Amino acid sequence: NSAAVKNPALVREAAQKFGSDKITVAIDARRNQAMPSGYELVLSGGTLPVGKDALDWAAQCQELGAGVILPTSMDGDGTTAGYDIPFIRAIADAVTVPVVALLMPQITLIRVVLPAPLGPRRAKISPRRMSRLTFFSA
Repeated sequence: NSAAVKNPALVREAAQKFGSDKITVAIDARRNQAMPSGYELVLSGGTLPVGKDALDWAAQCQELGAGVILPTSMDGDGTTAGYDIPFIRAIADAVTVPVVALLMPQITLIRVVLPAPLGPRRAKISPRRMSRLTFFSA
């Protein structure tokens, strides 16, 4: 998250060198009604607001070449309240690349939007973890 925010060209350079399918950009955000989407991009574990709309940043990351977006709602992170479904849905609606949402510490995958050729069979996930993952297609 921080490296990409501080140097967005890094996303493009990495995508050009390694391919978009290898580039995942994490997006940490907090609710902020001053932002058009209601979500503001944050750094440093959610303590440093960036002043940029998180959904705009997700779209920009996709344009720069990110192949996967990994959103984290800092409002719910570590609270055991579960997923911030409205935030995850908003990110998924803002981009066309896959969106992966994780809930720690269970490491339960709740949503992966994958183009047809990149289904779960090609995912590089250990069999031990596979039993704890649930895949949903868009």
